[in-house]
Amino acid sequence: VDENPLITVPIPGVQPEKTNLSTDVFSLAIGTYVIVYEASDYTGFSSNCVTELHVIDLELPRIECPILNLSYESEPGQDYREIKLSNSMATAYDNDAVDRIEISTNSTIYFIGKTFVDFTAYDMSNNSRSCRVTVVVVDTEPPSANCLGPQIFFTPQPAFGRIFSFSGIDTGANVGTESILGIDTILLPSVVDNAGGPGRSVVASSQ
Repeated sequence: VDENPLITVPIPGVQPEKTNLSTDVFSLAIGTYVIVYEASDYTGFSSNCVTELHVIDLELPRIECPILNLSYESEPGQDYREIKLSNSMATAYDNDAVDRIEISTNSTIYFIGKTFVDFTAYDMSNNSRSCRVTVVVVDTEPPSANCLGPQIFFTPQPAFGRIFSFSGIDTGANVGTESILGIDTILLPSVVDNAGGPGRSVVASSQ
């Protein structure tokens, strides 16, 4: 179809000598057209008027994300995974033509947990539709604990034993401290984990 067709049609109330249209029904593709209405009589006089015809696409494209959940293990010793997503991971269709597929993030770093990523398809009229993919990064590394050296407590006189509590605060002295209530503090080991944040120490057993 010509982008700027010259279309001659009858004008109501005027008996035309001829018309370029063989039918009142014709098809035009999506776009903008210049329409020329022309009338002529049997004496040879003629006149015309010009208008525009806009065929607008209101249909949204279709997009499919074949894999809705992507799962990865975190990088060794890290709390993230480097992942490169491609717009080819989604497939789009349109009644006119698909212009592009965009991804909602440009980052390649995905931290432990869930991240939602949207793939959006646009057609030539800028209509759009999206599908969502869930990227899951799983922490598979156990934390590491750094135990302190021997902690020394002196039995009072008479030797009735002592009362202890546990603390994760390392004073650097490796020596238990006695509170004003007579409860001694045993320092727990420091904990490091690739998932980040302070680790949590739990007393498994004591003797």
